Amino acid sequence: MRRLRERAAAAPDCETLLGIEGEGAGRYFSTLVHAFSGEIRFAARRRRPPPDPANALLSLGYVLLANRIAGLLEARGLDPYLGFLHRPRSGRPALALDMMEEFRHPVVDRFVLRLCNRRQVRPACFETDLRTCGVRLTKSGLRRFLRAWEGFLDARMAGLGEDLSVEEAMRRQADRLAAHLRGNEPYVAAMLAAAR
Repeated sequence: MRRLRERAAAAPDCETLLGIEGEGAGRYFSTLVHAFSGEIRFAARRRRPPPDPANALLSLGYVLLANRIAGLLEARGLDPYLGFLHRPRSGRPALALDMMEEFRHPVVDRFVLRLCNRRQVRPACFETDLRTCGVRLTKSGLRRFLRAWEGFLDARMAGLGEDLSVEEAMRRQADRLAAHLRGNEPYVAAMLAAAR
């Protein structure tokens, strides 16, 4: 991963960078398999439709995170549909997806691992979607997930080196991005700022 980070820093264009990102994602998810220790296991990242509970939780978490970030960006006068790395597509909040990348692991993946490993969600919280043949949360499972999600957003975000909730960290990054785009300061990713 360290070598991939170095290659990413030297990428000559977006296509190369996205290729490196894809390679990193593949390696990351192949190791995430070992972090699941409860009844719900994770074999590989699959979506559209998610074939198992772990992938259903990750997909739902990513959607909720992207929507939250899109709202934060809009509140700062930014268009969440005009991004840098994710290509604009109808109905796709490209800028929110760009910004979401730095929050995927420390927010959604960590949250899903916690839910699964602490057995806060169990296999009985899921059902097969007959329309898509994918797996989704039951109504009671979704209520349980959303209650835990809101609590997690209010909890301290690990890895920042300061006492900020997940929600506060996302707000701060939206502020940093807005300031950067207005020419006021360079944008620094949350985890990179903590490492300095």
